Amino acid sequence: YSMEKDFVLIAGNLGFNFYLGNNPESKGEFYCPDDISFNQKDMLRDARIIAQNETGKILKTSQVSDFWFQKGSAFIVNEPANYLKLLFKKLSYVLTGNFYGPDIENNIISEEITLVKYTGWGIKFIVMFSLLGMLLAGNEGGRVAILYLAVVCLSASVMVFFVTLRYMMTVLPFMIIFAGYGFYALIKILLDKKYIRFFLWMDFLVLFLVMSFVVKAEAKDKLNTNHYLFRAMRYEIKSEYQKALEQLNLAERIAPDNQRILFRQGVIHYNLNDMTQ
Repeated sequence: YSMEKDFVLIAGNLGFNFYLGNNPESKGEFYCPDDISFNQKDMLRDARIIAQNETGKILKTSQVSDFWFQKGSAFIVNEPANYLKLLFKKLSYVLTGNFYGPDIENNIISEEITLVKYTGWGIKFIVMFSLLGMLLAGNEGGRVAILYLAVVCLSASVMVFFVTLRYMMTVLPFMIIFAGYGFYALIKILLDKKYIRFFLWMDFLVLFLVMSFVVKAEAKDKLNTNHYLFRAMRYEIKSEYQKALEQLNLAERIAPDNQRILFRQGVIHYNLNDMTQ
């Protein structure tokens, strides 16, 4: 407000984030449209330019946010069937922990934590045992009602936009509590020699694994270039140019005419002193 004399609730990019998660091309995860730069500062700049070009007006931050919110809302109203499919896809990501995103947290977890690096499981362990815990904690009554409410409400708030690890971090502390309870309850059932009940809950975990692989396959098939672009940016920052180039080449296979990819490849070749490219 002090900069623009413009009141913005929470954040100026709220409407744009809403549009990114609710449009005909949305996959339920973060993605960057081809006409938008792939970094936060320039992304918001481009979002403002597009909004002002389409409206023919100079817009304040709140008006830019409203513009994109209206575009996202129009998709929901005009294509309800596609929106419901998209909402179900977001729900499947939340319930399995299987989603791709350009968050630096996701890349650090998937590349630098040994267990996750070799299993590819990320937060799926937490999600799996938290679902088990939520099922087993039903007999605890009102003592855990606030935890159920937190998981449901915070998960719903994520699904309003798009599913990414950064947003899921608000839900994970409550999921971890349920996950701990689920693991403890499962071990207790085994120690009490209630084998039939134990194996029934193990069947539930196996079913979760099956669902996890199904959702993962669908997500991977539709993985866009942003995933590789972000990884390339991380390597470029660390001056690991050859690794950055490998990621850009993977992105080029998906979108060979993408100018953003071609430009970054040129920058990397320059840094590698490879002027022939």
